[in-house]
Amino acid sequence: KYLNYENLKESGIEDKYIHFLLNLHTYDEKSFFMFENLQNFSKDLKYIEIYNFLKRLKAKKTHFKAHQINVFNIANWLKDLPFSLTKDQLNALK
Repeated sequence: KYLNYENLKESGIEDKYIHFLLNLHTYDEKSFFMFENLQNFSKDLKYIEIYNFLKRLKAKKTHFKAHQINVFNIANWLKDLPFSLTKDQLNALK
């Protein structure tokens, strides 16, 4: 019902993998052969799983506005640190 060409194409996956998944779920002799030889299709299955995972992960991504930071003199703050900064760290602050 949910596994059809249109839904898979809408997900953005390549036609090669769409046809692979559809053939795997036809429940005929061809799909039975594919199930018996899944080790031959491991790269395709891994690609599909990673693609699906990354797509779901991307959907969870949220964007936040950057906070406004007022520029101030940090000389006193640098003196109060319990350690001294390296030259590279000092250059990064300039």
